[in-house]
Amino acid sequence: MEIIINLWNNWTSYEKLTLGFLLLFILLLIPLSIYIFTKHKTLVLISFLSLLISGVLTLISFFVLNQIFGVTIVFLYKLVPFIILFVDILSLGTMTGYYTQNHKHKEFNVLEMKKEMLRDTFRLTIALLLLLTGISILTQSILLLLLLTLGLSLAIIWINYTLLYRMYK
Repeated sequence: MEIIINLWNNWTSYEKLTLGFLLLFILLLIPLSIYIFTKHKTLVLISFLSLLISGVLTLISFFVLNQIFGVTIVFLYKLVPFIILFVDILSLGTMTGYYTQNHKHKEFNVLEMKKEMLRDTFRLTIALLLLLTGISILTQSILLLLLLTLGLSLAIIWINYTLLYRMYK
């Protein structure tokens, strides 16, 4: 918890206010957008839970890095939550897009949606592995940051698939 307190104390009031509005905006806008496009409450719940889980996992990973491994969280680590959020939105967007395109077709069923989400999850996993592996070879100085980002991104993608698989009937 000390890491969050230190980060909070080192930020200006403007940064704190901006961060608060940004988080509130994201937590409300994405589920609201999914509801507007799909009118499906389960998908909205999945998106909201996914955003909350990604935030909690990011905070826990920072805490573990700082307290257990003794890594100092520097300014560069502020990029991690934004990258994780981008990957999360990308994963939720593929799910929402598939539902929006196909839910009115006669042959649409839940099993097809789950299969498509699994295929998209594998594709996104491979793309992230290739992208971040390529970057980590070029820059050894930020290897830990990239590994943290990759691990969290992959976890969020697979959590999204698990949420869809378990919650969508």
